[in-house]
Amino acid sequence: MEINGYSYPTVVLDLYAHGKKIQCNIVGDLAQVVDQRVLPMYQRPPVILLQYFKCKFDKVVLQNVVHVSRISINPDIKETVDFLNNYDIGQHYFPRLQPTNIGSLISQIDDPSFDWKLLRTVMNLKSTTEDGVFFLVGKIMEVVDDPEWWYFSCVCGHPIIGDDNVFRCQTCSKDVEHFTVNYRVKVLIEDGTSISLFVLLDAAVTKLIGKTCSEAFLVPDTKTQFSYCSPLFKNLLGQEKIFKVNQVPTRIPIHVDAIKELLDDVISVKVLSTASRNINISFFLGSVVSIDRAQRWYFLPCLCGTPISHVAGIYYCPSCGIECVNALPSYRLKIIVSHLNGNNIFILDDPEVSQIVNMECSDLLKEKPNEPMHDFIVPDLLPLKIIGREFVFIVDPRPIGYESNISVHFVRAITDDPSIIKFSRMLQTSIKRSLFH
Repeated sequence: MEINGYSYPTVVLDLYAHGKKIQCNIVGDLAQVVDQRVLPMYQRPPVILLQYFKCKFDKVVLQNVVHVSRISINPDIKETVDFLNNYDIGQHYFPRLQPTNIGSLISQIDDPSFDWKLLRTVMNLKSTTEDGVFFLVGKIMEVVDDPEWWYFSCVCGHPIIGDDNVFRCQTCSKDVEHFTVNYRVKVLIEDGTSISLFVLLDAAVTKLIGKTCSEAFLVPDTKTQFSYCSPLFKNLLGQEKIFKVNQVPTRIPIHVDAIKELLDDVISVKVLSTASRNINISFFLGSVVSIDRAQRWYFLPCLCGTPISHVAGIYYCPSCGIECVNALPSYRLKIIVSHLNGNNIFILDDPEVSQIVNMECSDLLKEKPNEPMHDFIVPDLLPLKIIGREFVFIVDPRPIGYESNISVHFVRAITDDPSIIKFSRMLQTSIKRSLFH
């Protein structure tokens, strides 16, 4: 902008509040605060706090006063949280700011565009490996009763996790004192072709039930079918809508479009650490039918994880090339699992066995000191705790060998969470139906 023969840097903003928009001109050095290289990093358009701005009544435009006005981007204050918790804001979906051909940044609020070419069925979404945004016409049949139906968020929109009551936002690169709570509700949607799990995010749930997430916490508990979720979620059941679905390929061999979202919450550390090593994983719902009692069921690991060798009375690690002392015994157990596709031998490592039997390997070895444990005979407690139980196994699909013509696989994680077991059963029923139609 040129004023009295001098050129000043200028940024023009379209501000949105209470269902209305207003233009705001920022002239001079203050325009540098609105860094267009930083704004697209935020998950949604930032909250702007203006102080000491003037209003040009001839055009109904806000404009700063040089050396007087102030501007803050996503200020960490209570008023920001109150603004975001307002239903007029919470019901709208504000996508991330995107650059245009002319160098501007734009966010299309509640993008109303609808492309019939992108209309998909649940069966289509299950069978495709294509990522992108699609549309689905379906009915909400069930709400997954999951205690993780909400999460903390920085005012910039990025999820945050507290550590010893300290919350840090990775996007803002700072500790935050004020944050919001947002919905992340898992639902089963059916459209006549199949049924599958989807995750409804904050704006969608707010619009469907008419309450923001912070307001949902204030609703008193009533007798509903939910043990963990808000009683308001009963209003989601039976709603038939056009859903806008953002599908991301998981590269998981089984036909599941959103099960990873569920597992991220229940056993996130195991699954994400596996994914970070670029290991493909498969999901199996199965029951443990047998355990070979004649196997070496534990070993002594080095700190690096390699089994320790015992030669000439010395324990040493072949990987590190050093002598090892005071190693703690760890489980390693082969089990036979029956699932939809047949039987396989799965190898459970120490964390998985400890999780199932609720006992560390060292404690089991000390349980009966007068009855020596045999390295190659599985103690009675393990089959009693494991055989006959049903789990969802997260397995490396690459076989490490074959025994009795059955492939052997490593288990990366395991869960007996009732909500995952229930969903997996429904998924198996859907797969069986598709085989006969």
